[in-house]
Amino acid sequence: LGYCPGAVKDGETSVSDGPASPKIEERRPPIWERVSIVWLVPVVAIAIALFVAWQTWSERGPVISISFENAAGLIAGQTPVRYRDVRVGTVEGIAFSDDLSEVEVAVRINPELAGYFTKEAEFWIVRPEISAQGISGLNTVLSGTYIGAELPSTSGPIERAFAGLERAPLTPIDQPGLRITLRSYGATSIGVGAPILYRGVEVGQIEDLTLSSDGQSVIYSAFINAP
Repeated sequence: LGYCPGAVKDGETSVSDGPASPKIEERRPPIWERVSIVWLVPVVAIAIALFVAWQTWSERGPVISISFENAAGLIAGQTPVRYRDVRVGTVEGIAFSDDLSEVEVAVRINPELAGYFTKEAEFWIVRPEISAQGISGLNTVLSGTYIGAELPSTSGPIERAFAGLERAPLTPIDQPGLRITLRSYGATSIGVGAPILYRGVEVGQIEDLTLSSDGQSVIYSAFINAP
């Protein structure tokens, strides 16, 4: 007999004659079993942060622009706008006008008061000042310069651009009375805040004065109290 490698001798059993070895596969747990609850903490924190950021952004008030001759003491992101000593807005940006003649201040106002920023609203910069009428703005020595506001008592369409005043208005915009313009061609010593008298009784005051366009006269803006 010839020799054949792998041949099976008498009395022996071939391995190939038996059953096949079973194939064992490890069971993969479902994804909800593989995710640890610890991993969910940063995900939830990020989701909450995004929601708060979106809510803050969506609830922001509109932006208005106020032009001044200069912006001394104003700081973007810090300087407040106050009405009756209550913060109603914040300066967001400061830039020059196209011809560099003025400074335009961008102000983000409180959304709940946006309806009162109508064309009747007035704004001025409050800073320490000494004038013939006395000393004003001393409270800004500690609190810092801010923009004062005078708002009407009724709401209306929002105005987006305003011309800032050089000084605080002497008369509230809603005070009943009559505004008149006076012209003088002679030299006078009348200044801002000077009283207007009728039979010795003060019935109004001078609010502002300017030179006429030809420089020949002085124009006074005055307010007469009702009635």
